[in-house]
Amino acid sequence: PANTYYKAFEFTDAKPPYGWVRDRNQTGIQASRWQPELRELHVTTPSAAALYLAEQWHPGWRAWIDGVPVQVQRYPADPRFAAFQSVAVPTGEHRVVFRFTDPGLRTGTWVSVLTLAGLVAACRRRQEANG
Repeated sequence: PANTYYKAFEFTDAKPPYGWVRDRNQTGIQASRWQPELRELHVTTPSAAALYLAEQWHPGWRAWIDGVPVQVQRYPADPRFAAFQSVAVPTGEHRVVFRFTDPGLRTGTWVSVLTLAGLVAACRRRQEANG
């Protein structure tokens, strides 16, 4: 209803969050896996092209084409979209994988695990002392 705070919107002509940088037809791209921190696309291109992923550019993103590591670059076509990333794809049919791994995330996880273990050990010692 019009008098509610929350409203729902639907994009009737939504574009996928990936595509060819210079070709607006976006043909020859099929997303096969779309998971947190993992994007896998099957692509076919008649000539070398840049594939963009509308995902925030971060140095933790890595990319592979057919299992071979490639450089993830900022979206090159338009400075307004420099927050996004792209990779250069050679001619032909390929499997492109983007994966996010941040060393800080791993470090934070270990700090949290060790802190939790320390808290558990301190609680047990206190419980044994009160006995």
